[in-house]
Amino acid sequence: MTMSTPASLATSSPALPDAEVTALTRRLAAAEDRAWTEAHARYAPRLFRYLLVAARGDGTLAIAWEQPPNEGSALRKYVVRLISSTGQTRTQDVAAPTLQTTVTGLDNMAEQSVQVQAWNELGAGQFGPAVTMQSAGTPGALPAPAIAASG
Repeated sequence: MTMSTPASLATSSPALPDAEVTALTRRLAAAEDRAWTEAHARYAPRLFRYLLVAARGDGTLAIAWEQPPNEGSALRKYVVRLISSTGQTRTQDVAAPTLQTTVTGLDNMAEQSVQVQAWNELGAGQFGPAVTMQSAGTPGALPAPAIAASG
């Protein structure tokens, strides 16, 4: 089936030059981006302010936080990010409404820069400020010293 365009519509609508169509398309896309960004910023979970070490043990950190302000949909999860002083990054997802987690397998000799991020239907809020934490316990064994006779 073919559709026909009424002659009055085809001849009464002036064609826009390509440059104007491109400019109009860019303006519309930018307006949509701004609208999405404003809505996302307004309704994504807000920044965390309270993060603490609930307990620490041999290679473990129990981390707790306060629920951030959320003006959007219900919170779905939290992402806990640890960046070790040795450069390793780990993340751990925690289902909402839980406000704590325990991370295991940490190096007792390395500090952890810990941040938490909340997620809702629209996506992720910002990670909160980093808090430095360190597990406690028995440090790893030191290598035997190399002794060489001289003289």
